[in-house]
Amino acid sequence: MKSFNFFLFLSLILSLILVPTFSSHTVSVTVSTDKPTYTPSEVVKVTGRVMNDSIPVPTAEIGVEVDKPDGSPIFVDQLIAGSDGYFQSQFRLSSGVPTGRYTIYATYGGVRAIETFKVKYSSSISIFVFPSSIALGSSITVSGGISPSLEGVKVILVYTRPDGSDVTRSITTNSTGHYKDVFEPDIIGEWTVKANWAGDEDYIASESSIAKVHITKPPLWEQEIAGVEVKYWLVLAIATVIAGMIAVLVVLKKKI
Repeated sequence: MKSFNFFLFLSLILSLILVPTFSSHTVSVTVSTDKPTYTPSEVVKVTGRVMNDSIPVPTAEIGVEVDKPDGSPIFVDQLIAGSDGYFQSQFRLSSGVPTGRYTIYATYGGVRAIETFKVKYSSSISIFVFPSSIALGSSITVSGGISPSLEGVKVILVYTRPDGSDVTRSITTNSTGHYKDVFEPDIIGEWTVKANWAGDEDYIASESSIAKVHITKPPLWEQEIAGVEVKYWLVLAIATVIAGMIAVLVVLKKKI
């Protein structure tokens, strides 16, 4: 019995000595796309990397699957990582793909990385200013529309003064996707205005071109002097002149 216990003890010691000790390693997989949102027919570029702690895993076999919002696959690929552990693939979305959030799965062994991206339709927003030049104290009309036509969408108009400060106004599109705003600039000089909207779950945000409008000094008879409109001074001056002429005529008539 003692010899058996001794043999058992010796076997245990030998196993501890002869069996090598392995350090614990963590395998990780990353995956990403070249941008967060795409439109139909665009190319989606997928890249990732396989690492064992901080060491790249060369020639790793990675499975890539991209699922539509309903969970059905739209793209599947089998890749081999390079010597630096990186892998990449790409595919083109069809013109009729549904909008929504798509999910990418990159799998190596039992390790999986997940990333998402969105598919949205493109949009555009137009802007027109009338008139393009006015006198201070008058108003301009800014109008435009969103394409495709979207009702009830909030449009942000940013009016920029000649000094660089902004005036921001918010309006809503009508049933045809159009908007209109009447605005009175408050200082002389060149103003600019642009329109934008934030997009939604189906459409990407868009921004209009920049429209310009020139604000000039009002005519002399519409200006103010010391808070009193010039036209009143003008009327008073004309009345004084007329009264003086009448007085002169009266005097001359008496002399005759």
